[in-house]
Amino acid sequence: MRNSGYNTSGKRRLIAFLAKNEHKEFSVQSLYEALLAEGLKTPKSSLYRLLEKLCESGAVRKFRDAETDLAVFQYVGDDAECARHLHLKCKVCGRLIHLHCDLAGELVSHISAEHGFRIDSKGSVLYGLCRSCAGEGEI
Repeated sequence: MRNSGYNTSGKRRLIAFLAKNEHKEFSVQSLYEALLAEGLKTPKSSLYRLLEKLCESGAVRKFRDAETDLAVFQYVGDDAECARHLHLKCKVCGRLIHLHCDLAGELVSHISAEHGFRIDSKGSVLYGLCRSCAGEGEI
């Protein structure tokens, strides 16, 4: 993981929790509650500060959830490509998927070249149903 300042035990526990839940996004409140459920007591003020540092280092990405209009956070770790690809979110289970796909890259390039619109891939989230939630049939 990229250097993001001091390496406190609270920060290490937060990183370990987020890494274990890399396909989920958390608001500060939902993260606070999830950490409490795991027996990790971290004050909300510390969470805000730690998350901001982790966003600055690139280990966590922050974006606005279209459905709740809340700022949410997702663990990226050392995925330097996270800012360069699109993201998918299942509306049923909430899983957040990094879309490493050449065709998606071509779509982003096409939209820029043909429509004069640059997509912010880092903050991109396309909503739908994952294969598991849609069933084995066609999505």
